[in-house]
Amino acid sequence: MYINIFAGGLVTNTNQSAMFTRFQCRDATIDIDAAYYNPAGLVHFSDGFFLSVNNMAIGETWLIESDYENYTDKSKEFNGKVLTPLYPSLYTVYKRGKFAFSGSANIVSGSGEISYNNGLSPLERQVADLVPYYQSNLDTLINGSITGYEVNAEFSLKSFFPSIQFNMAYQINDYWSAAAGLRLVRAKHTYQGSINNITIKGTNLEGSFEKDPVEFIRSVADDAPVNVSGDLYEIADNLEQRITREVDAVQLGYGLTPVLSVNYAPTLYTNWAIKYEFRTNLKLTTDIPNHLKNIVTVDNDTILIDGSQIVADIPAMLSIGLTRRPSNKFMYYAGVHYYFDKPVDFDGSTTLSIDMIEKNSYEIAFGAEYRLSSAIRISAGWLMSRPGVNKQYQKETRYSLPSNSFGTGLGIRFSDLIDLNLGLSYTMYKKDEVQYVRTSEMIVGSTEVTEYYDKRTMIFSVGVDFLFGEN
Repeated sequence: MYINIFAGGLVTNTNQSAMFTRFQCRDATIDIDAAYYNPAGLVHFSDGFFLSVNNMAIGETWLIESDYENYTDKSKEFNGKVLTPLYPSLYTVYKRGKFAFSGSANIVSGSGEISYNNGLSPLERQVADLVPYYQSNLDTLINGSITGYEVNAEFSLKSFFPSIQFNMAYQINDYWSAAAGLRLVRAKHTYQGSINNITIKGTNLEGSFEKDPVEFIRSVADDAPVNVSGDLYEIADNLEQRITREVDAVQLGYGLTPVLSVNYAPTLYTNWAIKYEFRTNLKLTTDIPNHLKNIVTVDNDTILIDGSQIVADIPAMLSIGLTRRPSNKFMYYAGVHYYFDKPVDFDGSTTLSIDMIEKNSYEIAFGAEYRLSSAIRISAGWLMSRPGVNKQYQKETRYSLPSNSFGTGLGIRFSDLIDLNLGLSYTMYKKDEVQYVRTSEMIVGSTEVTEYYDKRTMIFSVGVDFLFGEN
């Protein structure tokens, strides 16, 4: 289970600096954020120490529309909100002779907390199924009809994968350099949610009513014939255990990612870079509080069991980039990212094997900068992302959509020691439609459901670079 709102693959965040936000492409950079994007390129710094501090403020909306026929309104929207004001990253570089040592601290996957204040469709469907169930079993006993329901449902999923990475780069000759690094990843998912304040609406000989569904069945049982009342009391007891639900769980694990990169600089104005991040093997252990040690089901295939493990591997990634400066005032970046998704088991289960990936994901990026003066630079960039998932991957708590991201921003040099970067980006997604068959324990038969998934993302970032040396 992941929430990923940045540029990147299915679970990989590549928006890791203010300069990425304003360029949308950093694969062959030789600025300070190369500690993440291109460690081998850091050998082109002058000797000294360099530091970069960045933060991103993230706002996103997840849009889900479902036509499940048992909803009161027959069609319902569920909107998830992400508001993350603090999403930091830190980069350090120390260059001496032919060696460059660098480190970074950033969040390589996950993007904060997504909150559904009006509930989530898998949770509400359980309540919506009460209406046809009551209609088929109770209408004749109450001399009336069940017409609808009300429910208060909330759900949130927080996903953060912070990491620390260390690299060492070596300058082979004037043109070639190479680097090796290792990243430690701490992976954590937090689930919280509840369904409560459930009421059933209907009419009978006394008029309209709105009652607790469990107490309503018991009241019907009190007046029902003896041969029926026993079954109704049993139904009420079972229902009481099922429809009021609390979700509270944490999944935690650690993994290592080896990183290799090579940089080729044929001239002072051209730079090529290639980086390969190995697959990060992650197994997360589920912890559920004592009062909820029973099995908790969030949706059709997200089952939380205390003490169980899930697979949450981060796919290997290959990036190739070009930086080119045709003149003193103009510079552009180009890059391609390729994610090896197919070998990864995205269903999370250690026993099941669900085919969710049709092909590997990829991205194409381009950015450019123009120097207005010795102190001010303006930039813009575009990134196209194309995931390779199939319909099996898409569900309410996790979906991936083709997107186009556009970024712009400013670079301001305050002095020889301090450089400021400001970036703003907006991502537009292509809506996806998913159809599936819903089978409920309460209702005889199955129902075809169509859901539509969409997103909108905006990011504002700021970064300050301290240049205790001059590149």
